[in-house]
Amino acid sequence: QGILDLNGSGSDLYSGLDGKAIHLVATADIADLSAFGLSVANNGGGSDGVEYTLSGSASAGDDILVYRVGDGSSSSTFFADYFGDCFSQFDVLIPTGLSFPDGNGDDPVELFENGVVIDFYGDVDGAAINGDPYEDGWTYKLEDGTWLDGGEDCDVESPEDYSVISSGCPYPICNFGTQGCTDQTAFNYNPEATIDDGSCILNLTNGLSLQGVLDFDLGSTGGKAIHLKANTNISDLSIFAIGTANNGGGSDGPEFTFESISVSSGDEILVVRDDSAMSIYMGSCYSEFDHIIHQNISAINQNGNDAIELFENGIIIETFGDANVDGTGEDWEYTDSWAYLVDSTWTYGGLNCTDSTNSIFETSCVYPICPQEEVCSVPNSWDVTVTATNQTIILPSNTLISIDDQLTIDEIAIGLFFVNQIGELQCAGYTYFSGETSQIAAFGDDTTTDEIDGFQEGQEFTWLIYNCISGETYNANGSFSNGPSVYTTNGISYVNTVTTAPSGPESQTVNLPNGWSMFSTYMIPENTALDQLLSSVVNEVIIAKDYLGAAYLPEFNFNGVGAIQVGQGYQIKMSSEQNLVVDGEYAFPEDNPISFNSGWNMIGYLRIDAAPADLVLAQLVDNNNLIIAKDFLGAAYLPEFNFNGIGDLNPGRGYQIKTNTDGILELLSNDISYRVSSHKALINKTNFFTKPTITDKNMTLVLNLNNLKKLSGNFEIAAFDKENKIVGSSKIFFPITVFPVWVDDVLNNFKDGLYNNEEIYFQIWNGKDLKKINLTSNNELILFNTNDIVNIDGVEISSKVNTDKISIYPNPSSQFSSVEIYLNQSSIVEIDLYDMMGNFIRRIISEEYGEGNNLININIENIPDGSYFLKIKHDQKIINKHFKIIN
Repeated sequence: QGILDLNGSGSDLYSGLDGKAIHLVATADIADLSAFGLSVANNGGGSDGVEYTLSGSASAGDDILVYRVGDGSSSSTFFADYFGDCFSQFDVLIPTGLSFPDGNGDDPVELFENGVVIDFYGDVDGAAINGDPYEDGWTYKLEDGTWLDGGEDCDVESPEDYSVISSGCPYPICNFGTQGCTDQTAFNYNPEATIDDGSCILNLTNGLSLQGVLDFDLGSTGGKAIHLKANTNISDLSIFAIGTANNGGGSDGPEFTFESISVSSGDEILVVRDDSAMSIYMGSCYSEFDHIIHQNISAINQNGNDAIELFENGIIIETFGDANVDGTGEDWEYTDSWAYLVDSTWTYGGLNCTDSTNSIFETSCVYPICPQEEVCSVPNSWDVTVTATNQTIILPSNTLISIDDQLTIDEIAIGLFFVNQIGELQCAGYTYFSGETSQIAAFGDDTTTDEIDGFQEGQEFTWLIYNCISGETYNANGSFSNGPSVYTTNGISYVNTVTTAPSGPESQTVNLPNGWSMFSTYMIPENTALDQLLSSVVNEVIIAKDYLGAAYLPEFNFNGVGAIQVGQGYQIKMSSEQNLVVDGEYAFPEDNPISFNSGWNMIGYLRIDAAPADLVLAQLVDNNNLIIAKDFLGAAYLPEFNFNGIGDLNPGRGYQIKTNTDGILELLSNDISYRVSSHKALINKTNFFTKPTITDKNMTLVLNLNNLKKLSGNFEIAAFDKENKIVGSSKIFFPITVFPVWVDDVLNNFKDGLYNNEEIYFQIWNGKDLKKINLTSNNELILFNTNDIVNIDGVEISSKVNTDKISIYPNPSSQFSSVEIYLNQSSIVEIDLYDMMGNFIRRIISEEYGEGNNLININIENIPDGSYFLKIKHDQKIINKHFKIIN
């Protein structure tokens, strides 16, 4: 008649073995039930024969319950407790003990008489019954011989009142009648109910009412919301629900039931489909609601032609519109607009009044709950991309907002920004703030797209304040009183202060080294004339030039440069090292793009912190517009060879660049960092060769070691003029070595560099031997030409260099000269001056010098004009060199 596999664990008094039983019906009087037996074919694995033999007797029509008794303290009374009064429906009770029946909800059962199968449930040879038809439930044979399943897991576990009455599927032998409300005075009285189930609704509170219906133009679902108002204190809001009657199709009943929360009389409640989109669109108005309920509620799906129903305990208590009428063209249509209840009368914003707007305050139909005095509108550059993730940033009413150290709450917007994939600041969320609690939904990056369109996990916020009255935008810093201070998906943070960032430095100290260099400044002095800028160091300035060659010559009181330009670099020659202090107003890099012309230019660097040259100049490389960039030492960045010998661009320095076309270089603001460069900084300090004299111009040599295998190893290379003076030197780096060779400085009265078209000679040091090396480009010798870039593609290492050769330059000289000498090992060098008659004049120097090339400066002041010779002693060698003095 039935098979039971009840949940069986409603109380600790019972056991997990309880709840299994087989229900039989006697079709005749049976004096001895032992002729009958039962078997469970577990998982349909075939018949096991008789597993349990019945006992006792039964009369025709008797209901017989064969049930298992577990090992719990009250297992023997489980079925009696479970069925209660209904237990008396069973005429014969046969408890079996612990082991039988042992079927689960998918096992066939067989009934035997004298060892022969006379009835069965399921196919004992057909595997487990599909779908577990009576697991945690039952199956019952109807009068027509078919089986009725209670349903898998239908027997509800409820430790407090676990019984057949509370079950989700009372066993059919128990006839409980119809459950429902039996109170004739209740709203939901059921005249057919014979058992009261406690569902009677005796009184409706009407404690909640519809206040507004919203269908803003924010995409397919972003602008949909329902506004309600509490008419009284409500301790449990879950007695209320909302339904949408789409397209006049009639009531669908309650579709969204409120959570069990309490609200106070007068509270404004907004049930919103997309909290993020709505909070941005409504701005400061969003804080007017006391409760905002959201979770991508699919039931809030109304269009502007749909009626809205409000339910209390399942009863409709209020309807906006007509559930049986499509509102298109009706007086109550609110497409891309809103409806709002004023003094029992519905008012409307006007059809399509929110179309193509970014804020409710940009429309002609500001939602009535919003402050009507709002006039602020942020710039278009503050547009926000709504993504699937965000962090909630709360600005409490007591948040301290200050602009230039002055507290303010008047007509301002506060935004949070990140750097997108093209290096620009992009807004991730903003709010208007007027002294009342407000919120920013700061959106995270959508990782399903290639673009960077939001914050990344753990990223710091960049703050901006917009003054709606003046139209000015300020860099700002924000601090938090609680919650994460960096972007955290689903995080909630509370702002303490938002203050404008410092306005930048008030002065800059620029180092001007002895000799030639290039400088710039990020300050805008009150007087921008170059002669005024350099007035504090003018006594040491020999010449200063712009990129066009226009010069400032203090000796002649001539300023051909005029005023300095923001973002430009200048070349200068100093007679001694000086520090130049520049006072004025800071030139913010993001506000001062640097313009340049095709060809050679000198640019400045406006950021406060250094940054890799390849990253700062990346936009020019991306536009195929940068050939080379050089610092005043001749170190080069060559995009063609992916070589950055400059390292970082530094404030106070100027840089030469050569470009293909005119253009503009835009620098990031100081609060945004350039990424880490992939180029390792090179320390190009030679140990063997001396440094050349830095002059105002140079030529760049490029050694591609992929083509010059002969130079692999720990080498140094130097370039010489025909008088054996060093005009360039470098360590050799793999795979690219780039170094400058310098032009002769025409402002000196001696040769200290190369002339145009002069042949360049090279030597190489391998850590042991000094050798001559012949370098060629396109099978031609290397000739000097100012500002050329020469790619060396041929190398031939020749004989060792005569290390006894000593160079003196300048020669003739007036005050100072230099002796270049090579030492095989560290030793004392003595230099004495003699006249041409062999008379000793003075000892010039006697000092110890190290192995390798050494440059020894000698002082010949106050020595009369004439011809002399220098006697140079080192390494037990004596060498005489002719020397001429001309004052």
